[in-house]
Amino acid sequence: MADSTLSNPTEQDTIAITPGNKRSLNETTTNAEHSVSSPDNSGQNENPIQRKKRAKTSIVWTKFVEMVVLGDSISNCLMEWGIENKVYTISVDNVLSNDVAIRILRKKFKVMGNLIRRGKLFHVRCCAHILKLIVQDGFYQIRHIIDDIHESVLYINASESWIRVFTEIVQQLKLMFQKLILHCKTRWNSTYEMLAMAIKFKKVFPKLKETDLSYHYCEQDEDWEKVEKVCDILNVFSGTTNLISGSDYLTSNLFLNEVYLVKMMLDSKSEDEDEFIRNMVRKMKDKFYKYWGECRVLMCVVVVLDL
Repeated sequence: MADSTLSNPTEQDTIAITPGNKRSLNETTTNAEHSVSSPDNSGQNENPIQRKKRAKTSIVWTKFVEMVVLGDSISNCLMEWGIENKVYTISVDNVLSNDVAIRILRKKFKVMGNLIRRGKLFHVRCCAHILKLIVQDGFYQIRHIIDDIHESVLYINASESWIRVFTEIVQQLKLMFQKLILHCKTRWNSTYEMLAMAIKFKKVFPKLKETDLSYHYCEQDEDWEKVEKVCDILNVFSGTTNLISGSDYLTSNLFLNEVYLVKMMLDSKSEDEDEFIRNMVRKMKDKFYKYWGECRVLMCVVVVLDL
């Protein structure tokens, strides 16, 4: 079965891997990869474009096989643990490999008759990951401002002398000194923290520019206004993410209330008088409904069972 299926993979194919045929699958995979990536003698005269296309095909094929193996490995574990008839939903991150693996699992569960609402609730996206995707749409609207603030913080923190200058200006303006936060670009909540901290010292940066002519990252007043409005929105996302990402308590019964708060905030901001905020939030709402259009029913079920 593995040989015939792997020879012509499609999105609907299901490949069953058992301890007895894992070796044959690996051999088939290796042979298939070799046949795709290794040209025969007749292909030695291929031009560079043809060779590049052949290499890309080999990569895609390898990734597909990895996705298939992932789905079958999960299925085998569930059967080994004896819980294959007790699983109704699976929550994973929003990446292509997971989508293919879940598609394979959905077919298998459909055969066993264990799918709720014909499998519409089987694949549940990771709540924290969806929030991240929605927030990224917001960040995109002020990406140039974020880059400038990042450079400002990096510039100041790079030298003890400039930290002292920054501290002196803070004291002159009678502000409470706090160290500026340099964000990690792959973690949206750290970007939010960097922006929220920088806002507190927005009056300091112009003074710093007057002191050092080589400092060129000072934002305009309208830019700070945009950052403040975006941070008001991100504050809701930050609180929700921190709550549902907890590891010391159950979180599934918290999703509905937190997602509802996010929705109400987005609904309100989508009618904001500021056109910049309206346009940004409407894009965020589109992604909100894209991922939570159907699984909100599942959230309601969890809450009812928790009562």
